[in-house]
Amino acid sequence: MPDEAQQEYRAVQWAVRLRAILDVDDLTRPGLLITIKPTTCSRVLADIVRQTPRGHFTVGWLLSKLHQRSFGVVMLFLGILGTAPIGSSLPGIALAVIAIQMMAGFSEPVFPRFITQRKLPSPYFVRFGLRAVPVLRHFERIVHPRWPSAFHSAKDLIAIVVLLLSAALLVTPIPFSNIPFAVLIILIALASIQADGLLLSVSVLCGFVVAGIAFAGAWEAIVGLIP
Repeated sequence: MPDEAQQEYRAVQWAVRLRAILDVDDLTRPGLLITIKPTTCSRVLADIVRQTPRGHFTVGWLLSKLHQRSFGVVMLFLGILGTAPIGSSLPGIALAVIAIQMMAGFSEPVFPRFITQRKLPSPYFVRFGLRAVPVLRHFERIVHPRWPSAFHSAKDLIAIVVLLLSAALLVTPIPFSNIPFAVLIILIALASIQADGLLLSVSVLCGFVVAGIAFAGAWEAIVGLIP
């Protein structure tokens, strides 16, 4: 076999092996760049859960492990953190900061040190993270870009509804009352990441309704305490 033909044959063999290892598109066509499939949020969460330090972790550590720090991704992981029974005050404050920064036009979220350096117990996060991974995988199969007009219309309301839901996380001290608000934030974040107009519209509408119910209940409780 001539040298040039042998070299080309070896190049094709290496391309096939590399494709099998990396699970990428066809590498044998000339001029085609290597494109690795994007990492899903469920895979990122599984990696974070596996790397969670023993004893405790910080929000700063969690943010440092994210592959990207867009508002949607950070909202998603803070929403997951808000479902755990480790106190919803810190995720609620962090989500409120995100909502305000979105309104102010920030390109990515920036948190003060008292949020990033706050220690949180690892066992609760690991437990709820392991439960959230298969649920996220299921949603990633059914959430996809659709209803672009509805998406762009509802996108302007994301910051407002997240601010209301994060405030509801802070004003409702009832056990497990944080779960509905956190789940809605997770759905809004998934819809934002995947540009799903249908899911975003439904989640934003439900967010306004649930936040309204929470504030009405809190107001009644305050009025009841007044003699």
